[in-house]
Amino acid sequence: MTGRDRFVKALQGAQRDRPPFPSLFFPIHSETLRRWHRDGMPRDVHPIQHFQLDRIELIPVTTGPVPHYERARLEDAEEWKLGVERDIKSQVDPEIAVAEEEFPIQTVGDWNRFSSLLNPESPSRYPRFWTDYARHEKDRDYPLGISLGGLVGWLLEWMGRITLSKILSSDPAFLCRILEELVDFQIRVWTRALTDIEADFAIIWEGTVYRAQLLLDSPELKETLRNQYRRLNDFLEEKGIRVRIVHFHGRADGFGDLWWDAGWTAFAPLTAGAADPFELRKRYGDTLGLIGGLDRRLLGASKREMRELVRWAKILWEEIHCLPAPDGPLLADIPYENFRDWLSAFRRELSQ
Repeated sequence: MTGRDRFVKALQGAQRDRPPFPSLFFPIHSETLRRWHRDGMPRDVHPIQHFQLDRIELIPVTTGPVPHYERARLEDAEEWKLGVERDIKSQVDPEIAVAEEEFPIQTVGDWNRFSSLLNPESPSRYPRFWTDYARHEKDRDYPLGISLGGLVGWLLEWMGRITLSKILSSDPAFLCRILEELVDFQIRVWTRALTDIEADFAIIWEGTVYRAQLLLDSPELKETLRNQYRRLNDFLEEKGIRVRIVHFHGRADGFGDLWWDAGWTAFAPLTAGAADPFELRKRYGDTLGLIGGLDRRLLGASKREMRELVRWAKILWEEIHCLPAPDGPLLADIPYENFRDWLSAFRRELSQ
């Protein structure tokens, strides 16, 4: 069985001999890699090869604003470097967490200007030698997917929760318009790629969607979200994409039902203590693909807690067919030998 088949079948519940270890869901932060090199990890071997993770790739088409914008107004270059990595900012340095940040969209006029960066026909979105790339990918044996931006994820990234709340109160129709335009944009960006290449999966990045729970309090916004998630899902399904993953952090709350009703087929990375894999399996049944569920903090803890994490990973796979993976990027507080030993122990446990 090829890695391509194993990944797709595992997320469709059709393959249970061993879980894949897709490298996309074992993200290693750059500072972590520097620490691991200091800890003794070989410097001349790629991490994916070193840890024997499974190859999985994303089609290199640029979504989102082109050219990109600066999210943060910070005091120096190092803070700016961390400021653009919003998801890990508060975990890396407490000073970065309080840095002043400006969101690019705060008014209707801001959106009209910002949307000029969302030109689906921008030549820089596709690799220069796209035809050669597409030809090369036709006979691959590994899973290849597309990385969508987001709907709620982008609203939070570009507006922030406070502005989003204000606009919801004053002009909900404006938010509905933005959501429709974002789906139009993504469909136009990806039509060419999915005509030339048969992709195996799509992943939409919805981030800390629980912070936008207020959107579901509006019947108009809730219905619009349902319709736009379905439009995007139907486009992917028509293009033959069998695995359609929603990537979110924290709780899904009412969004999980929207995604499921709209046809999305898998959730990741199931933040420990917030997105219970057993509850999700019970609620949505055996056909929902599940990825994650491992508390990455335990990889930096004691040997006893790491052994517990091995046991938990085996339970996730064998009892509810959840692909065990960390619930977020591997940060620099995780020693190299901890991650190496945990991964080896988990593989040995599955082989018994």
